[in-house]
Amino acid sequence: MSELLAYHDLLGQAVGFVALVLCIAAFASKDDNRLLVILIFGNAALALQYALFAAWAAAGIMTLNT
Repeated sequence: MSELLAYHDLLGQAVGFVALVLCIAAFASKDDNRLLVILIFGNAALALQYALFAAWAAAGIMTLNT
């Protein structure tokens, strides 16, 4: 059981790192449409991260934000 929990924690951290990279890449973009699309994917990745950590309120808020 603890191995499964550790796997979810590791996966959640990896998804959070991908979300961070996406958000940084979005703000480095000079094209507004590209910024919007990358931010949508970044916010979706954050919603997935919160869901993996079972933070349902945060996942719901990020889903609405997306």
